[in-house]
Amino acid sequence: EDPAALKIILPDGGDAVSDVEATGPAQHEHSYYVDSSGQFMVGLWDSEPFERPAQALDRCELMCFLDGSVTLGDGSGNEQTFSAGDVAFVPEGAQLTWTSTEFVRKFYCIFQRAESVAASTAAE
Repeated sequence: EDPAALKIILPDGGDAVSDVEATGPAQHEHSYYVDSSGQFMVGLWDSEPFERPAQALDRCELMCFLDGSVTLGDGSGNEQTFSAGDVAFVPEGAQLTWTSTEFVRKFYCIFQRAESVAASTAAE
């Protein structure tokens, strides 16, 4: 399979997705494209409900929600709820809270600086 070839992403997840975390809520992810530097990626992610306190995002992320809804906040009380069909962009360094009370599926495009990619890889 040619990794540079255009891939069709089906809203129902298309081909099999892999488990992301062994603990916490059930999460699945499938990367449809990762560039050769590992800095730019496009994929599909889903999760059972969970809540995460504010933390600085180590990447820029464009999210297109396909199922469910999530409330994103900045940890200071500013919150916005996104539902299926909505799109959100979160810039690198933004403080981000995540609260979902139902299953969520999103299509994502991420750009992560090389330093952040290296730190993420070292932590694994």
